[in-house]
Amino acid sequence: MGMGPPGMTAFSTLYARPSMSSTIATSATTANSHIFTTGDIEAGGSLYITDAISVATLAVSANLTVGGTMNVTGAATFAASVSVPTLAVSANATVGGTMDVTGSATFVNDVNVATLNVSANATVGGTMDVTGAATFDDSVTVATLVVSANATVGGTMNVTGAATFALSVSVPTLAVSANATVGGTMDVTGAASFDDSVTVATLIVSANATVGGTMNVTGNATFVADVNCATLNVSANATVGGTMDVTGAASFDDSVTVATLIVSANATVGGTMNVTGAATFAISAAVPTLLVSANATVGGTMNVTGAATFAISAAVPTLLVSANATVGGTMNVTGVATFADAVSVATLAVSANATVGGTMNVTGAATFADAVSVEGVLNIGTSYSLDVTSVATATAVYTVLATDCILNVSTVKSPTATITIHIPSAVLALGNPLYIIDGGGVSNSSGIAFVMESGSISPTSIVTAGQAMHFVTNKVNYYGFASS
Repeated sequence: MGMGPPGMTAFSTLYARPSMSSTIATSATTANSHIFTTGDIEAGGSLYITDAISVATLAVSANLTVGGTMNVTGAATFAASVSVPTLAVSANATVGGTMDVTGSATFVNDVNVATLNVSANATVGGTMDVTGAATFDDSVTVATLVVSANATVGGTMNVTGAATFALSVSVPTLAVSANATVGGTMDVTGAASFDDSVTVATLIVSANATVGGTMNVTGNATFVADVNCATLNVSANATVGGTMDVTGAASFDDSVTVATLIVSANATVGGTMNVTGAATFAISAAVPTLLVSANATVGGTMNVTGAATFAISAAVPTLLVSANATVGGTMNVTGVATFADAVSVATLAVSANATVGGTMNVTGAATFADAVSVEGVLNIGTSYSLDVTSVATATAVYTVLATDCILNVSTVKSPTATITIHIPSAVLALGNPLYIIDGGGVSNSSGIAFVMESGSISPTSIVTAGQAMHFVTNKVNYYGFASS
């Protein structure tokens, strides 16, 4: 370390004893060894100390360079820059320039500095206000943190109060006990824990992330592991490698990719929502395109303006899908179900009205507690039943895929609705019945019509006209059809 400019020099230890005053005043001082004083040191110019310094209160009007440990038991004020291996300040510290600590830095109270570089651990008992950039090669513990430029932390950043970063933050592990605000990118290579709200332009968390309040990400959000958050707002794409648990509302302006999703309030997605595991929405969900690789549960209305794909089962009070819907398991809609296009599902149960703009293909059983409207073809699988307990529209066409199917039209009233049964002749043989439950609801032969897919059999060859569809009340009727 340089000796500094010429001036008053002390080549041994300099003591300020009560008999020679408790204040050392000089315009430029170089001390080649220790300085001990029980009073104040005030330097009108630069102060160069090649070894340690221990002082009650320190005020330097120019640069300060210390070769050893700086221990200030009171307040420290530096009008310009500070360079020191190890720093301990027991009261407030103010630095007008850059504070470069090549070792550990401990501040019992507040710190105000233009630029801060700490090569080892940093501990601040009060507020750390850095008007420029802040670099910590190791861990940081601070009550309140304000950084006006970029912040880089080599270890854990533990902020027991609020944290404000005007620009970007890069840190292995982050814990903030109050609100956190980041004007740029927040890159956390490890875990991130926020006890209160977070506002950030872009967020990257390589491990688990926990937020006690609202997480507002104005850009992209990437979580390599799990996310637990009260309320989440992401203005661009969101990617989550683990479980996303949002105890409040979730709003994504763009696409979302997540392993498992739990939203305890409303969820709004501006792009594609791809859930590679299970998805649970406690209230409503609105999304252009939805992909769920496991079970999906929705407490309110699910409005999918595009296509919806559920690899396993889906349970929802009200479902609106504007494009194709595919369900690998059971779709249980306790309210109204509206599909603007085709539907393919293993088992379907709808407790209210069902409207399908395309073909509805149910490979298992289908139950509709209310009216059914299908613009295309409704396919019901082998040995399963189609139950229509209310009035079905005249456009409904039911295709019997195999024998032993049951069509329950006990409450259908002709001519309000006409049920057309499309019978593929290749799958029906004499003695294999089609069961039709009427219960007296169909009043004439125009109520139900049979149409063969091919062959010479026509409705008039099955039964006599006028007798076809007027069954005995609450009885089960069956007919065996033979292909030509």
